[in-house]
Order: sequence, then C-alpha cells, then structure tokens
Amino acid sequence: MRKRRLLVIGYQLLVWLIVVAAGQAAGLNVSLSLGLGENARNDRWTYVRLYCVNEGEPVEGAVVVQGFSLNKTPLAESYETPVSLPRHSKKDFFVYLPCDATVAYSRVQLVARGRVLFEELVGTSNSGRRNEAVLERGP
Repeated sequence: MRKRRLLVIGYQLLVWLIVVAAGQAAGLNVSLSLGLGENARNDRWTYVRLYCVNEGEPVEGAVVVQGFSLNKTPLAESYETPVSLPRHSKKDFFVYLPCDATVAYSRVQLVARGRVLFEELVGTSNSGRRNEAVLERGP
C-alpha cells in the first residue's frame, strides 16, 4: 500500500514537472531575420535579429550564435546576447557576428535555464558579386 502511494505521488510529481517544463516555452513565439535583406559583405560584421513575443512565463536566458566550418567543426568563437522576456512582452534581440569565409553555417539558439527554446541554422553562400555573401536559412 505504501509503495503504491509513493508510486502515485511520484507519478503526479513527474506529470507536474512535465507540465511546468512545457509551460515555460508555451506562449513564446520567435521569428528570425538575417542581416540587411539577408545580404552581408564578406569580412564585415552582420547581424541576426530575433523578434520574440512572450505570452507565457517570464524567460531569462541568451541568444547564442555558434559558427561551424565546412566539415561541421564548431569554431572557437560564439556570440551571445542576454535575453529578458517578462510575461506579455515583445522584444527584438540582435547578435552581431562576422561574415567570414571560414564560417559555412551558424546555429542560432535561444537558451534559457539550460533548455533550447528556439533553434535555427543559418548558412552563407556566395552571391556572385565581389565581397558579398547571401545569408540563408539552413546550411
């Protein structure tokens, strides 16, 4: 009887934790835009913009951009901007990063409390014009 009671309490606790964890990201909408019209100049800085609308629980975390080489090796540098999203907020977050020929693609993540709430890959390709790259979603 005692084991069954403990099992029921454990199950209820697990369900509560799952609901709480799911609720932390519920109500959060994120959209991503790249550079100026998805164009950037090689060997210059560009940016990634995340527009966030939070109707759920407050979110404290960071937008992290990590670059990867052609052979999918993470580059040494990553770029990060802190995020604070109170309930019922709408905010833009910008992360500035170099547009470099060594970066094949970058991973953009919104991270809070060790959880990834949003993730998208951003690739670069040569536009055919001198010193210009085109930013595109997905590598």
